[in-house]
Amino acid sequence: AKKISREKNAIIQLAEDTIGIDVDIAKFITEKSKKFDDIMNVKVGETLEDITRASESDSLYSSSKLGNIITDILRKKTNAEIAFYNNSGIRNIFVKGDIIFRDVYQIEPFGNTILTMKLKGKDIREFIESVLNDNYHSVQISGLTIYYFFDTKTNSYKLFDIFVNNIPLYDNQFYNIATPNYIGMGNDGYTVFLKGIEKKD
Repeated sequence: AKKISREKNAIIQLAEDTIGIDVDIAKFITEKSKKFDDIMNVKVGETLEDITRASESDSLYSSSKLGNIITDILRKKTNAEIAFYNNSGIRNIFVKGDIIFRDVYQIEPFGNTILTMKLKGKDIREFIESVLNDNYHSVQISGLTIYYFFDTKTNSYKLFDIFVNNIPLYDNQFYNIATPNYIGMGNDGYTVFLKGIEKKD
């Protein structure tokens, strides 16, 4: 009946000490690693301070330096009014000093492209309201100013108001959105972006 009747998993330790290392594979990895190092170790910039991301212990809407940079880039690159980037997609930080390409790659190792679309204000508002109290879906944002408060009666966050470039968000107006194509296609539960129109990757 295509039902799982039994399931078991275990961590299997690599038995390098008894089996040894495959010489051909080791050689292959060494040669490929050298080529990657030539690319990854190129200096692409520098920072005078640590550029950090929001940690899991932070409030879900904790704005981060790195999140601000990434979403500002998405917005500027596409001339979008609003940009979203999922916190779980930001995998590392920039440490004070030189920035090499490896550092950039470790922050966003997925090769996502930028997806643009038009999204109705009502859908944006409902999305913000939902993620305010979501323990999993959290985003970095550029282009929005969000006012919210903690309601002690319901023990939850409530949305008070949203502005787009200092103008109130209108429910029936469409806004130009930029986001990574992964969540922009509705993956990982970000289904609000499935409502977008005029999508361009």
